[in-house]
Amino acid sequence: MKDRPTQLMSHFAELKKRLYISVAAILIATILAFAFYRPIQDFVQRPAIDALESVRPEDPARLVQLDITEGWTVTAKVSVLVGFAAAFPVVLYQVVMFVRPGLKGKERRTLYLLLPGGTLLFIAGAAFAYYVAIPPAIHFLLQFGGEIALVTPRLSSYVTLVSTLMI
Repeated sequence: MKDRPTQLMSHFAELKKRLYISVAAILIATILAFAFYRPIQDFVQRPAIDALESVRPEDPARLVQLDITEGWTVTAKVSVLVGFAAAFPVVLYQVVMFVRPGLKGKERRTLYLLLPGGTLLFIAGAAFAYYVAIPPAIHFLLQFGGEIALVTPRLSSYVTLVSTLMI
């Protein structure tokens, strides 16, 4: 009974270590994403630009920024989301390594399948949303609203929609 508090403290120490590694991975990935924000923003905005060009070929296809801080806010939001997505394998690995000591043989093997499987499913889901679901959805919404009024999508609203669909 006396070693129980010691065991608990060692578990907390291990959890703390795994959390530090996960947070560091997210921070590094977020900083790198922020450093390359321009190509990332272009990539994120591409479905909207393509849909705008097909719905209104005579008008220049652009998203609007209605607030003075919107550009910065959207860039920060996209950088953090890309940071989380890029660090996902590291975070998942840290979770697996923290849980692993408490599992038996067959449970461990199953957990090891979770690491590549979870990462691949996450990437596949995000890719499906970006390449298959988002373009027709944006095109439909622009056409539907375009019958009522001129639709000029707001940058922050568009990024929120895309990030919600992808995650």
